[in-house]
Amino acid sequence: MSEESRNSQRGRPTRTQVDAGHYADGYDALYRWVSYWYQIREVCRLRPGRVLEIGVGNGTVSAALAREGIAVTTLDFDPRLGPDVCADVRRLPFSPKEFDVVLCAQVLEHLPFDELPVLLQEIRRVSRRHAVISLPCSRAGFFIVPTFLGAATAPKFSVRLPLPNRLCRLFFRQHEWEIDRLGFPLRKVRRAIKSAGWRIAREVTPLLNTYHRFFVLQKHATD
Repeated sequence: MSEESRNSQRGRPTRTQVDAGHYADGYDALYRWVSYWYQIREVCRLRPGRVLEIGVGNGTVSAALAREGIAVTTLDFDPRLGPDVCADVRRLPFSPKEFDVVLCAQVLEHLPFDELPVLLQEIRRVSRRHAVISLPCSRAGFFIVPTFLGAATAPKFSVRLPLPNRLCRLFFRQHEWEIDRLGFPLRKVRRAIKSAGWRIAREVTPLLNTYHRFFVLQKHATD
């Protein structure tokens, strides 16, 4: 997604970030279903009427939200994925405050980190009040789950293993950066979010998927 857009701006031949076949067999592993559940839960908690989903994936989340009676507009750069709107996340073709909530899960890491504040400002522009974003978090972790408490309230212990971003990109070429890689600590990501004018209302790390970190963002009362 991002590489195609950047190449287009530079006048070079373009190609999509991820082939459409990426979302076929094997994509919906258990950890991804966990992420879907959190995406759906965090959006529904905000009781929106209209939602913009940036990054349509294979349509699982948008279909689930639609079943909850939410009017969902999907946006993606790749027309082969069948989004409602085909556009660049940096230039969203919508009016200010057109959506109650903007959902952007596992998308922004495909673009350079120094563009993050601008991306979040554009998301903020089209949101009436909230956004739910998730970003990859490079960490290893394990959990102790007392059965009498249940998974949702289980105490957890995680271990961070920061690695150089350049080394990680040799093996995972799709992501420009991830939280907790060297040079991209969580505090730096939080600063970028706040510099875009958002307030972080809540952060969530899924119990069974520590790789995805969720941020529920809220506009300031004066916006």
